[in-house]
Amino acid sequence: MRFTEYQQPLAKFRAQIRVANDHGSVVVSTSCEAGSLAQARAMLVRLFGVGNLVALVQDIAESGAKPPSPGDLQVKSMSDQAQRLQQQAKQVKARNKLAKAQQQLVKATSQRANH
Repeated sequence: MRFTEYQQPLAKFRAQIRVANDHGSVVVSTSCEAGSLAQARAMLVRLFGVGNLVALVQDIAESGAKPPSPGDLQVKSMSDQAQRLQQQAKQVKARNKLAKAQQQLVKATSQRANH
């Protein structure tokens, strides 16, 4: 086991599971504790089957984490948007540079063919 498993308490998760019965299926709610969302998902899929895990969310109220304020969420959203725009700008610059290099290559090869 990892040291972090002893140091930090497990997070609580709520899940909705599809359960087959005599008349079809019904969705039930359950909870579990795991180290991460991925671990909780893996455990529930192993227990109930791949297609039976309907929803899985971390229970913020139980984990002791304070939900972010609307202002904090707005700042994070704007920061994420700025990062996306910077990435898009890099991609456009790279495409423009590639197109310019291709044009220069075509020009150089056509001049060479003429000589």
